[in-house]
Amino acid sequence: MSRQATEKLIKAYIEAANIPDNAAIIALMGEDVVFETGQGTRQIGTENLRLLLASKAAHMKEQLADAVIMSSEDGYFGAAEFTWKGVNSAPVEGVLHAVGARFSMRSVITFEVEDGKFTRITSHRDMQEWQRQISKE
Repeated sequence: MSRQATEKLIKAYIEAANIPDNAAIIALMGEDVVFETGQGTRQIGTENLRLLLASKAAHMKEQLADAVIMSSEDGYFGAAEFTWKGVNSAPVEGVLHAVGARFSMRSVITFEVEDGKFTRITSHRDMQEWQRQISKE
């Protein structure tokens, strides 16, 4: 896959995330996609990713703004750095926060691509900073 094709795929992911259009996000994934976070959680497969996206949508409205997209020459690796911002719309189990609390911080997602689909996505976000921003005072 070319660098340009990978960057186009990442742009499509960001656009779908901002709508949000979870079906469009899932359509970009390989069947056995691995979704990881910097905190060590890991989901494997499109069905698990679909459940994760639905849960996230139920608890927050988010935007990935001001994205800078890059990829390796061969298109196998890609990344997007962006401002992750949004508002919490429902309680999150285990997190004390105010519903309606806003957050905004720089974040990165890295991607691996094979045959025109994402095979691995790793989200790098400072969740302690996110909790600080949304915490009840």
